[in-house]
Amino acid sequence: MRAVSVAPDVSLVRRAAEPLVIDVDESLDTTSFSVGPDAIAWTTEDGEIHAICEMASGLPRVLLPNIGIIRVVDETGHVRGTVGNATRVTLMQEAYHRFALPMILQAAGAEMLHASGVLGGAGVVAFCGTSGTGKSTLAFTLSRRHHPHWADDSLVFLPRQHAFDALRLPFRPRVEVASTEPLEFISGTALAPLAAIAILQRHPGGIVKSGEFHVEVKRHSPADAFRAIMPHIYSFHLSDHKRNALMMSRYFDIASRLAVFDIRFTPCLDALPKLCETVERTCLSLG
Repeated sequence: MRAVSVAPDVSLVRRAAEPLVIDVDESLDTTSFSVGPDAIAWTTEDGEIHAICEMASGLPRVLLPNIGIIRVVDETGHVRGTVGNATRVTLMQEAYHRFALPMILQAAGAEMLHASGVLGGAGVVAFCGTSGTGKSTLAFTLSRRHHPHWADDSLVFLPRQHAFDALRLPFRPRVEVASTEPLEFISGTALAPLAAIAILQRHPGGIVKSGEFHVEVKRHSPADAFRAIMPHIYSFHLSDHKRNALMMSRYFDIASRLAVFDIRFTPCLDALPKLCETVERTCLSLG
């Protein structure tokens, strides 16, 4: 089954650009959120729930323990946030751009990958990987090598006629390598073709010296590409079978149309420039 080819949904682009209005309700108990039968709980590496996605009266909402609630309030997609304490406003704004907004857009018809990304000559290249693999660090470093930063942790894309467009959302980069320099908030939205997806994997073992650094790049076949992408897909809710069938058809389409790479490398503190050069030579040089 193929994805339906349509023009980019301008309503989704409009939603992405709207600022979040946040109310303060001191009666809101943000410590007692529970996971309903059709909800999806998202956890940290330590198993702590950091967000709960669920439908309420037919509209998406995201519960953020110890912060508040972000909800779609009408059929046109307007979103409001509520915190239990004014000191949580900044935390909610961060969670909104980093997680809640991409998830709400996915529920509304876009798709979302757990990925960072930069803009290359042919379009956006998404970097997928498990937490701690280095996808945010790689994208940030490539942005310092004149490849515009497109996403840090969540990459949203929209279907277009025989293609897909990556939607850049507002975000603030979060990378350890840049902890000594101020990272500016990247505001505004933009669209660019989604050109390729790279799955990052570290070779087993500890950090090696620069002379022992090794990187392998392999382009997947369409069948292998689909399997490689699957672990990095985000979905707002899994109970809507029609919506999930459409989502899967889109990823089948991506696997057959786009270049999907496997990049395996040995972790090395001094070899990030070498990794960037390899990515530029393979993934970012697509024409």
